[in-house]
Amino acid sequence: MSEKVILFGASTLGKVALEFLQRTDMGYEIIAFCDNDNRKWGTEFCGVPVISPDQLAGYDCQIIITSQYDTEIIKQLFGLGIFRFSVFFHNQGQEMGEKERYQIRKYDYNGVDLNRVNNRIVLRSVSNSGSNTFALYKLMPVDMCEQYEVELVSDQERDEKYYYYLITSKTVVLTYPSAIDPSQINIQLWHGFPLKGMSYMSKSEGPGVEQNHLNWSKLDVIASYSQFYTTLMNACYGVSWRKYVVTGMPRNDFLFKADGRKILASILKQDFRGKKILFYMPTFRSIPVLKSNEL
Repeated sequence: MSEKVILFGASTLGKVALEFLQRTDMGYEIIAFCDNDNRKWGTEFCGVPVISPDQLAGYDCQIIITSQYDTEIIKQLFGLGIFRFSVFFHNQGQEMGEKERYQIRKYDYNGVDLNRVNNRIVLRSVSNSGSNTFALYKLMPVDMCEQYEVELVSDQERDEKYYYYLITSKTVVLTYPSAIDPSQINIQLWHGFPLKGMSYMSKSEGPGVEQNHLNWSKLDVIASYSQFYTTLMNACYGVSWRKYVVTGMPRNDFLFKADGRKILASILKQDFRGKKILFYMPTFRSIPVLKSNEL
């Protein structure tokens, strides 16, 4: 017997999830989409009816979140008295099989204390490029760990404590764009120096630009390398200069905490004594393989 399911998020990710569930035999019957956009209520999305969040209480079925705003939707579900749900993940790895690329993970917070803890700080690690939070966690002074409860969570793992810590921490430290909860203290470390056009400075300015500006305007602190960095970053997001604090970046501190020359020599099996080292490390992009007649 199929399990009835409502997909929360009538969007691009929702369409991907619907198509995945329809072509795989996972025992799910999609009976509706749910969405916060009232313009979609009472309509159909991909041939499936769309309901409002207030209607969820009338259904006895599983809810699968199919939106990039998963944390915000989870908080919304808690407010509706719903503590059991699943989240659909779409991983971008090209070499992954379908089971690895698309995953549905179940969470159950029934009976869990979800009250916010004032001295809890959560560091959200997104990827290796967004390693500032990981570096900050590794370099955290002992007295800070004694004064505050510091937790590191990973977007790649997203175990049962992932959403718990994101929701119950008073302070959230992140390195990527995200919807911001103004009831928390939000600190943005970002993940690199903006030597490319982003948001307002992007040539392909899209509908998400104003949302980016809104999210960044809700940040409490934006860590900065320098005044030059502040100028470049604020050209992209256009928020108050008072939010920027020149602190340097945690991952750069590793350059002063470790013998990088020795580590590099060990990895590459070469002797770098007395030599200058220049790193060329462009962002990886997948390059199509051309046939001989296409060269």
